[in-house]
Amino acid sequence: MQTDSLLKRYAYATVTSIMLAGLAPAADAQSQALPPYMAPIAGRTASSPAETATENVLALNTGMFQLYDDAAKIFRRNILSKHPVILGLFTGAGGRFILYRPGQAPLEAPSVPIEYQLMKSVGHSTMALTQVVGPYLDNPADQSWRGPMLAYRSRMQSALDGLAGPLHPGARRFYLGAGMMQAGQL
Repeated sequence: MQTDSLLKRYAYATVTSIMLAGLAPAADAQSQALPPYMAPIAGRTASSPAETATENVLALNTGMFQLYDDAAKIFRRNILSKHPVILGLFTGAGGRFILYRPGQAPLEAPSVPIEYQLMKSVGHSTMALTQVVGPYLDNPADQSWRGPMLAYRSRMQSALDGLAGPLHPGARRFYLGAGMMQAGQL
């Protein structure tokens, strides 16, 4: 049933396009009959048949976006009317999670607490190291990773410098051994 409706839309769009194409020569004849004082406004454009054909084909792509948008609205309505969906919009602050339930208003989860965000930042900071170095492990001669690593080290150092309270002895040894802090710091 849904397919029939979509086919009808395509059929109407095709018929409308054919009708408009048939009216184009009449409109062109009318524009050639403009009074001379309109020439500076209307002007004449120079376009080869190949350029016109190219523009017409490219216009098909542009026109499809409206069809995609219409279809997406239908699919969204159909899916959400029958199935619960959780939409996750991820950010550095934890993001937003929205539960869409059939026949009910959307329900948004509360934001994650700052403690979670801090722990996630610490966890991700170590994972980022592999992203910086990983692509270069099979090519030790390529040292192009050093610049991004030094920049990241500076950000890590700024985070460490801003921490209040004593540093755990094991963490201190690790940071000293990795060259991420000097002996007189913290």
